[in-house]
Amino acid sequence: MFYLPDDDAETPVLVVGNLAAGFNSTDETMKVLEYLATATYAERRQSAQLAAQPGEVPWFLSAASGQDLEVYSPIQRNMVEILLAAGTSRFDASDQMPPEVGAATFWSEGTLHVNGDQDALTTATNIEASWPT
Repeated sequence: MFYLPDDDAETPVLVVGNLAAGFNSTDETMKVLEYLATATYAERRQSAQLAAQPGEVPWFLSAASGQDLEVYSPIQRNMVEILLAAGTSRFDASDQMPPEVGAATFWSEGTLHVNGDQDALTTATNIEASWPT
């Protein structure tokens, strides 16, 4: 866990994320969405995941300010501290791509390249060919 290099001392981080969206604007829907952004939700979700998967490190992290970081493992706590102190956060490229690219070929082809099983030109060509028309 580390900040990306930057020119403006903004301590940028690269993130992945899940988004919550309401399909209507009722008061009840808005209250649920507001709750999902709270420290209380982050702490309860982390505790529930730890109870459901004893001995494993849950994948969920939250940038909700004011949360009790003691609910996280030491490595997760470090990640949350970095996330909370970041001046800028951006989604990685795969999150910006259509699913058939970002969740499929970008990952599989990139893995082949990083593992040394495929050259860069073949990797880029295969990823480019997977884009929907």
